[in-house]
Amino acid sequence: MATLATVLENTIGGVPTGHQLLVMDPEQFWTYPLPPAGTLTIGRGEHADVQLSDPLASREHARLHIGEGGFELEDLESRNKTRLREVPLSPHRRMALQPGEAFAVGATILMIQQRSPMPRPRRLWPHGYFEARIEEECARSEGTLDPFAVIRVHVEGAVPAARLFEPMRRALRAPDMLAEYAPGEYEVLLVRTDPALAGAIARDVVAKLAEAGLDARTGVATYPKDGRVPDQLIAVACSRVRGADEEAPPEWSSCRARPCSGCTPWRIRRRRPTSAC
Repeated sequence: MATLATVLENTIGGVPTGHQLLVMDPEQFWTYPLPPAGTLTIGRGEHADVQLSDPLASREHARLHIGEGGFELEDLESRNKTRLREVPLSPHRRMALQPGEAFAVGATILMIQQRSPMPRPRRLWPHGYFEARIEEECARSEGTLDPFAVIRVHVEGAVPAARLFEPMRRALRAPDMLAEYAPGEYEVLLVRTDPALAGAIARDVVAKLAEAGLDARTGVATYPKDGRVPDQLIAVACSRVRGADEEAPPEWSSCRARPCSGCTPWRIRRRRPTSAC
């Protein structure tokens, strides 16, 4: 079975050639090369073109149509529905699907990507620019309602940033932004990414770093679920990398105390007393 692609290229529009289907279930990641034209059946059945092990998937769950006009997704009267943009599709009604858009079949997340033989070099941005980009995304998403996510990555030990480039390049998509907050503390901006896909990418970041011999943990915050301003999103991701409950809704208060290492001037106040993040 193939592994997660080295670079996850997202290209909006264009002729659907040289694409692949990224499949992310709770246990593994793999890719399926897509033909220039035709149809693919997705499901749990042994005759499905893209066979899933997901028990929530029907034997013939969905169909992907590939043509000169682009990609279309069709639900095949599945029991648990096919979800695009978090909305269940009506059976046999084709919906346009763009490369880079995630859709759900049961508990499995799938996304069309453009394959690229030449990986782009990844740049490590400073925290100040990272915050400015989040502010831009917040303003943009207020109008478009597009979700996005922030990942905080904590790497154990005195590890030079250069050691992270290759594993992070393999885990992140080309549009994703990588920044350094402090030694051992990194942050990632995932544009146009829903919570399920953000969680899958975060898990792959940890896996790729582990393959490189690096011990890391992550925390994820998503817009608008966890916040609508940069300070809130960064603070939630910071708290979760330290083990805060992802299900509990945070309550916000300004923290005048000196923030701890790797944290922002915001602190989460929970219903139960907690230690400082």
